[in-house]
Amino acid sequence: MSSLSRRGLFCVGVVNAILLALLCIIFANRKGDTSEGHGKIAFEKKKRQSTDQTSDVNYSPVIAVLNNSYPSSNERNQALIVMALQTARHVPRVQQECLMHLAYGLKDDNYETFLKLSTDLSIPIGVRLKFIDEVFSIRPKELTKWLGQSLRMTSDPALISRAQDFLKKQEEMEVFYKSQPEPPF
Repeated sequence: MSSLSRRGLFCVGVVNAILLALLCIIFANRKGDTSEGHGKIAFEKKKRQSTDQTSDVNYSPVIAVLNNSYPSSNERNQALIVMALQTARHVPRVQQECLMHLAYGLKDDNYETFLKLSTDLSIPIGVRLKFIDEVFSIRPKELTKWLGQSLRMTSDPALISRAQDFLKKQEEMEVFYKSQPEPPF
């Protein structure tokens, strides 16, 4: 038990040291700014505003969801789903992080949620394909076969192609395993 708490304290210490170093770098850069640097920052900010891009995304909800100790995994998963589909709607990196946690965190019998996350258009197709690949690689055959068959029925060519490739490989593996002789014991 004491080695576990020492490791935990060590990890907390390392994280704190990294955060302190980042703060020092940020403050050092602020003190070294010249008027030219401030002009460049103002120009970049105007440029971002004119293209509707913001880098001032509030990441505190992400941290809150991942660090919050929810009474049940279902509540945590629901918070991740809300974040992926609504809160972080235009932040693909955050959406991808949420989906990766959900790929591992959702229950195997939650078929409809896997399908919804795989097909929801508020999530970029590349993020959804990574989620699908992860689900196909780690989840039980019953779920992945159902998901693959369901994705084949969508209108999205990328999803259809990915599902067909997966189902073909799964079928080939089934044929291979059936062709193998039974062990003698």
